[in-house]
Order: sequence, then structure tokens, then C-alpha cells
Amino acid sequence: MNVISAFPLKQGMAIAVRDRVTQDAGWAQYGSLGCIVRRRGRPDRFLLSAYHVLFARANQAGHPVFSLGQNGHQNDHRDSFRKVARLHIGRAGIYRYCGVESFIDAGLARLVPGPAAESCLPVCRAAQAQAGDRVSKFGAATGFTEGVVADVSYPDHWYWEYRSENAPRQIRIAPSGKGAFAEIGDSGAAVFNRRDEIVGILWGSNASGDGVASHIIPVIDALGLDLQIAAADLRVKWEN
Repeated sequence: MNVISAFPLKQGMAIAVRDRVTQDAGWAQYGSLGCIVRRRGRPDRFLLSAYHVLFARANQAGHPVFSLGQNGHQNDHRDSFRKVARLHIGRAGIYRYCGVESFIDAGLARLVPGPAAESCLPVCRAAQAQAGDRVSKFGAATGFTEGVVADVSYPDHWYWEYRSENAPRQIRIAPSGKGAFAEIGDSGAAVFNRRDEIVGILWGSNASGDGVASHIIPVIDALGLDLQIAAADLRVKWEN
């Protein structure tokens, strides 16, 4: 049996790329599979995650992405490795949308053809995050967590390998329970509102357990994602 067909792809499962800088057999780092999406005008299915997870350590388009199982710490053994996708495109940096600058950290990998890819249902709907929204995510480190959008214009600073940048206009999500909303290893997780609309891609966390995410709207524009949005309504909300 094809190993891919026996290994379903799930939101929040741990994914990683090889460390091409040291040229060893280790992983650059692990992060989370956010969700499955399509690009406009293309039938292919893509894995959406954080740019810094997918394109870590000099990896480029075409390089393989592996699944490490549902939790990167607990399944760090070779029997759990599965090649699930190949790197496609991504972006980390300031992006201008509708005249407003925000930081995005997001990337795509094209799913390896096979039954597992064909069985994945792409996310179809997106929305602008609003302060007070109740949201949730599945991540490889903390699993399913719920939170409340505390800020939609949060200024942060992004550090990754040899780069650091200001990260304006981010979503800050406070945990609604006792535990953290996000920790290291949750990067790349998709953040959804109560209507099952994707609102952001998680890339960071802080000491208080808050999660920090890029808004999905500029990510849709930058990566050409095929997601249903109320364009006029979102444009007004984004500019304000």
C-alpha cells in the first residue's frame, strides 16, 4: 500500500523540512500544517503553513516537506516520516494591501499526488479578524486551543535564523483557558473564527501564552489563494 494513502493529512500535524545548511539528516525545525487550500485558477491542492517553517535553512521551491505525525516531540522517529508535499512559494516580510502595510509569514507546498491529497478538503472561506472574535486553532505543540482576538493591529518583532523585522498590524490572540493559546511548534497553524472561516496564520507566541498571527487577507493577495471572501466588506474593514 502507498504510505501516503495510509497517512491522512490533518490540521495541526507536525511538518518539517530537511536542514540543507548543515547537510545532515536532521530537521531544520518543525511546525504545523495549517490547512489545505487551492490557488486561483489551479486544480492542485496546497498545504498552507508559515514561511519560516517551510522555507527554513535554505530550502527552496521543489524541496520536500515531511509529516512527523500529530506531535513533533512525541513522534520524532524515522518510521513516522512521510513526504507529503513539495515547497512551492512563500513570503515573509512587509506586504502592502489596500494601501496598508502589515507583516505576513506564510507559504505553500504542493501536496504529493495520491489518495491522501485527493481526500483533503480545501478550506474555502476567509474573513477579517475582529477584536473580540472567539477563535481556535490546531497546532503540533499544544493541539486544539481556543482564544479571543485581543488586538488586530498588534505591533511585534519577527526573528528567524539570520533575519529580524518589524511586524506591524498583527493579530494577537489571548488564551481563553488556563493554558497557552500557542507555543513553539504551533507556527503555521490556521486560526479560525466561530463560523469556520480562516482569519490568520500563526507564527509566534509570547510569555503570556498569547498567539501572534498574520492576517489572512494580505496572505490571500500575496499567494493568490482561492478563498471566498466578501471583497468589498473586507476592504472597508481592512482599511479601517
